[in-house]
Amino acid sequence: MAAKRPGVLGRMRAAVHREARGGAAQRARPPRQTLYRGIIEMTRQGVWVFDADYRTTFVNPQLALMLGYSAEELLGTRLPAHVRGWDAGAAPDGADGPNAQIDCRLRRKDGSLLPVLLSISWSAGEPGDGAITGLAMVTDITELKRTEVALARARDEALEASRLKSQFLANTSHEIRTPMTVILGMNELLLETGLDETQRKFADAVTRAGNGLLAIINDILDFSKIEAGRLDLELVDVAVRAVVGDVVSFLAGPAEAKGLRLVSVCDRAVPETVLGDANRLRQILLNLAANAVKFTETGAVVIRVDPAPGGIRVEVSDTGIGIAPEQLGLLFRPFSQVDPSMTRRFGGTGLGLAIAAQLVDAMGGQVGVESTVGTGSTFWFEIPAEPVLTGTGSPPPEGVDRFTSNV
Repeated sequence: MAAKRPGVLGRMRAAVHREARGGAAQRARPPRQTLYRGIIEMTRQGVWVFDADYRTTFVNPQLALMLGYSAEELLGTRLPAHVRGWDAGAAPDGADGPNAQIDCRLRRKDGSLLPVLLSISWSAGEPGDGAITGLAMVTDITELKRTEVALARARDEALEASRLKSQFLANTSHEIRTPMTVILGMNELLLETGLDETQRKFADAVTRAGNGLLAIINDILDFSKIEAGRLDLELVDVAVRAVVGDVVSFLAGPAEAKGLRLVSVCDRAVPETVLGDANRLRQILLNLAANAVKFTETGAVVIRVDPAPGGIRVEVSDTGIGIAPEQLGLLFRPFSQVDPSMTRRFGGTGLGLAIAAQLVDAMGGQVGVESTVGTGSTFWFEIPAEPVLTGTGSPPPEGVDRFTSNV
């Protein structure tokens, strides 16, 4: 049998019951002000309310607990009187702004200091009364400060450990380099004696291995000096073309052995002589050019020098294996190579480019690379180089000097 639908009287009774229940629920709700005050008193942050003169009108129990006062003792006191520094009249930066974030220390009742973050905001009172109310949320940042101190201490200890490591490497490298130089010198004298073919082959192997080891030692020593901040740069007259010529002469043999063309080109607008460090300029260029020869199997390596604003620009281009774009960021990092297999195939410590980059940076310049896989790479650097005027004082002629090319 279908349920009987309520009539008009039934619907009226239901409406009355709903209204009664709604009225009781409304009467059960606490007033809004009481609800807000309960939330403020239960929050774990300190709440500080004050007037336009920073005189306290309300604090929650958490703030009173933070400072060791009772709420009644804080009422009527001025906020600045509790802030270290501000109590002497020096208001923190931005304290009078509409929304201030102040990292400061509050003075507790027992005289100790509590690190806090004060978040201050201002609001107008009821329309017509002209009152201004300030509200500060007070966050205890004691643990944050302890963490900052611990991190700073750890950073200092790491820096000191790095400095000691660099100093150890520098000292060790120096102690190894001295006897290695003697070994190479004595082996050179041995090669000048009457050796048979087998003996000369063995002595040549000692020379090659010794020179390779000496190069590694020199790289480690230079890197250690740079890390330890003990790298000194000279400021002397530098014959740019002579430096480039030295590098080309040094690499002519390895390039010829691989059947590579080694070419150097210098724009005539480049001054004959500039102020700088000849040895370090030679070292940077040799690192870049030696890498180009090492990683190029066929084609050519070109060294080009051009004028740049306030200095010179040097480019070393090759037709080698190239470098993938995602690997370019590894090139100038210490002890890194773009492919671990390269170390087994070509050798090296991964320090050469890092040292070159740091030397360029020490000279106030910049270094970079452009590369395409399978086509080749161009490494470049620009350094400040003040020209040294010649006796005539005339500017260099236009054009280029192609001063070295080997088959």
